[in-house]
Amino acid sequence: MKHHEIEQLKEQLFQKEQLLLMSRAGLAAAMVDHFGEEAEEVIRNFLKKDTLDWAANGAQADIRANKKNDIQGLINFLWEPLRREGFEFTYNWNELGCQFKVTRCPVAEIAKALKVEKWGFVIYCWSDEAICEGYNPAIRFRRTKTLMEGDEYCDHFYSYDATALTVNRGNDDAAQENR
Repeated sequence: MKHHEIEQLKEQLFQKEQLLLMSRAGLAAAMVDHFGEEAEEVIRNFLKKDTLDWAANGAQADIRANKKNDIQGLINFLWEPLRREGFEFTYNWNELGCQFKVTRCPVAEIAKALKVEKWGFVIYCWSDEAICEGYNPAIRFRRTKTLMEGDEYCDHFYSYDATALTVNRGNDDAAQENR
């Protein structure tokens, strides 16, 4: 695929995401306006469950394809496709896990342009931990900065739950293939 074709696809994706975010944020805001703050909790719970299911299905597909659902598997499943969609990031491994530095997020750019950063965070960022939980419950997630909330970058960090690794010590693949 040629460079200009890739750029056209990214622009089409950007326009599609803009419409989706605008409608989702509008619906969420209308529900909170009508039903009160409890509606936001219902929305967050729905998104968490939906994200858990999506990630668990991804992990199952990876396992069926003889791929591990470890942190590297999560990167391949989640992050590499996002790179093709215009996300820019680097990551480094250390003895504790894998540190990401996300410097471009098209979804955050769209949310800022539409002035719906709060709902952008709820819809796209809030359930990041649920991705790990669904993909492999032994993977832990930590983040202290987000582009969506105005920081210079997102600082995702992925590690393993020491308890899960200890419990599964007898099976080398248990921590990676927990699902």
